[in-house]
Amino acid sequence: NKLQFDDQYNPITGYDPNAPSFENFATTNATVFDASVGAFYYDSDPNHHANLFGGVSIAHLTQPKDPFAVEGLSSKLPLRYVVHGGVRLKAGDQLDITPHFIYMSQKHNQVKALGVYSELKADDDRGLILGGMYRLDDAFVADVGYHVNSLIIGVSYDFNTSGLRAASGGQGGFELSVSYVFHKRIKGPAPVCPRF
Repeated sequence: NKLQFDDQYNPITGYDPNAPSFENFATTNATVFDASVGAFYYDSDPNHHANLFGGVSIAHLTQPKDPFAVEGLSSKLPLRYVVHGGVRLKAGDQLDITPHFIYMSQKHNQVKALGVYSELKADDDRGLILGGMYRLDDAFVADVGYHVNSLIIGVSYDFNTSGLRAASGGQGGFELSVSYVFHKRIKGPAPVCPRF
């Protein structure tokens, strides 16, 4: 009862909860087996001035039947492919700059995005993270974060640049992220860890 569907949006007034969604579900929960595979590489050598990283993955290898598809329709979850990568560049003792990209494809849908973020580091394992990303034909994302020890807290805002601006009234959306990186304490320079 919390779902909002395309048919319930009026181009002039926005979301109308009283408009019919034309969605009827025979069931509201299901369990299916699904599997994915992926690989990720990251050069974490703190002595390198450029640390490459990248990964590939394929989701829905088993292509399970979509349990919410219309009865009688043989609808399987399509494979989803993801390729991403970038490089962390040591611009100075206190500054890292990380350009990166991501490409996702599932059936006829694609996401292509390019971005860059920087971390201004302090001596006590703290840092201010500033960045941006552009999803081609979709949105520009600005983000700010704070890194303290193994904890990273970030806030981002999406600025819609696609034709959906008319429906969103030019307004974007905030997102909050909190991540914690577990690692063992080692002697010598700490390995470089990407701040995703």
